[in-house]
Amino acid sequence: MSSRTNRSEQGSTLIVVLILVTFVGLVASAAAGYAFTNMRRSVITKSKIEKVNAANAGIRYGVDQLRVSPTLCASAAARGGTGEPIPLPGLVGDRPVDLVCQWKAGTPLGAAGFALMVTGQSAPNVAVTDPLIETAQGSSGKTITGPVYLPQTADAAFDLKKEVRVAEGNVYYRLASCGTSNLPSNMTVQGPTPPYGADCTTKTWDQIVTWPALPAVPPAPASAPKDVGGCRVFFPGTYTSMTLGNGPVYFASGVYYLNGVNLNIANALIGGAPGPSDTFLLQDEAGSCSTMDDTNAEITSVPNNRVDGTGVTLILGGDASLYVDGGGHLELFRRTNADLSDETLRNVSLVSVPPAAPVGYQAHVVDPDDFVVDIKSGGGNGNNQPEMVSHGTVFTPYAAVAVGNAPVGVYQKFLGGIVASRVDLTSPESSINWEIRTDIGPFSRELVLVATAKGTRPGEGSVIATAALQLSNEASRPVAIRFWHVG
Repeated sequence: MSSRTNRSEQGSTLIVVLILVTFVGLVASAAAGYAFTNMRRSVITKSKIEKVNAANAGIRYGVDQLRVSPTLCASAAARGGTGEPIPLPGLVGDRPVDLVCQWKAGTPLGAAGFALMVTGQSAPNVAVTDPLIETAQGSSGKTITGPVYLPQTADAAFDLKKEVRVAEGNVYYRLASCGTSNLPSNMTVQGPTPPYGADCTTKTWDQIVTWPALPAVPPAPASAPKDVGGCRVFFPGTYTSMTLGNGPVYFASGVYYLNGVNLNIANALIGGAPGPSDTFLLQDEAGSCSTMDDTNAEITSVPNNRVDGTGVTLILGGDASLYVDGGGHLELFRRTNADLSDETLRNVSLVSVPPAAPVGYQAHVVDPDDFVVDIKSGGGNGNNQPEMVSHGTVFTPYAAVAVGNAPVGVYQKFLGGIVASRVDLTSPESSINWEIRTDIGPFSRELVLVATAKGTRPGEGSVIATAALQLSNEASRPVAIRFWHVG
């Protein structure tokens, strides 16, 4: 009996032990699972935080690069759906990051703008034979304010008898493979150096900027020119001929397609109403057009006159050109209204029709030896001295621009930058009235940065940071961030 009792007790004890072992095992298994889950969650959380930080770091890097480099974010890729890649110097926090910039609106001269871009081409893939930049023996040195792009730097491609100085920007010169190179003789970059100096790029001009998109071909003007108190008023539209007359002229604000029109400006021609930051510099020379604006009853009474916004854009097709003769005073204000249907022409005063002309347009083709914009050399006395002020960009990549040899003190200003095949800068310099510079108007570029921080393990997702920016052309290149989202 005693033996049976002992066996029974031993069996009970074994059952209890097994129950305890099982329970402990279950508890340990649960604890291990919980710990593993926590550890996994911790790894995932750490990975997510790392990717968020990496994506944000990519955006910050992009903002810094856009502030200092005008060679970014205006190419065809930037205007496309995928955007233009901005190379990062390496992994960000051990995370691979793809950074792209997308151009949304504004002038077409790169992220921070160019004061002067010389393409060196008279047609696609056709090099010019005349000097890319020329200054005359008797002229003064020139100061160009803002970045400059050169397709090469060989002395033989330039004729710089007087110094060309570049202030508030780098000189970017193209080499197929960047290495050591010197600027052309008699071209200097004003300090401090750094931040400004000479900088090689492998990009061609059309990888840095893009042709402004042209709107649908403007219809014929809504009215023939009207003579209002001695001021001849023209209306926006398409012109194949144009008679300016013997008195001052006002182009009402809008878009003008000049197909084969060769304008010889021997009096005053005022292009549109001044924009918010434009100063009317030739008002004293504008005669009876000095007080003309788009609210004049003779303008507003014309049905469907297509007058809107501020300033004008002159679109040049065929062999169109502008010549400012003795006694000529030309001032072109900028298109700055953000609500315009032709938004891509904001801040563009003059643009050629590209070789691949949009439907209805005729490509702009001029002789490589001719100047599409030409200010007469010499001039005369008093009001007979030729002058030109362009508040917006002059964009003629396959045509040359000449700033004539006019007397000191005459207005010769290109305030929105120039893109041309070559330029003649023979005029004397006045510290006040001669100027080629980057547009310093209100915010004129709208860009979007997208940084994608990738996972490092199979199946791991990405984190995307997106920032919308407005970039100014002021010397300090301030960047306004409209929004910044990470998701």
